[in-house]
Amino acid sequence: MPLRIFMSESQQREHDLKNMSKEEIKARRKEQERERKRREEEAFRSTPKGIARTAKEEGRKVFQYVEKLSETVGAAVPMVGAFTSGQQNEGVIISSIEDIESEGWTLINDNYVFQVTGSVSRDKFLSSGQQEAVSGQLIGIYTFRAVDE
Repeated sequence: MPLRIFMSESQQREHDLKNMSKEEIKARRKEQERERKRREEEAFRSTPKGIARTAKEEGRKVFQYVEKLSETVGAAVPMVGAFTSGQQNEGVIISSIEDIESEGWTLINDNYVFQVTGSVSRDKFLSSGQQEAVSGQLIGIYTFRAVDE
């Protein structure tokens, strides 16, 4: 039998299982199943639907959800000008709102904010003034009210 430190992970598991009693194997599998369920629950609670369910279970009457909708990155190129490029999360917010409403909430207000994360500027080439490119993100702020059951 090769030394344990030279075994692959699957070989180590196999070696460990051979040396365990049936009760130890059952206990290990139960522990692995509990850990898997805990990770799934933790992943669910970080989704919009999970956050909404947690708020409902806490007995809150009003719930606010914030989602980044798009991001813009600005750049200034010498002798050319200032430019921006962006990335949008299209369609994500609709499913998020539907998921939250399916947990017993109704949308009562929505607002949008552009949060500046930086800017780049440089002098214009062969003229006076400056060119500026702004980086930031568009954030949606959604307020929900608990539906009376």
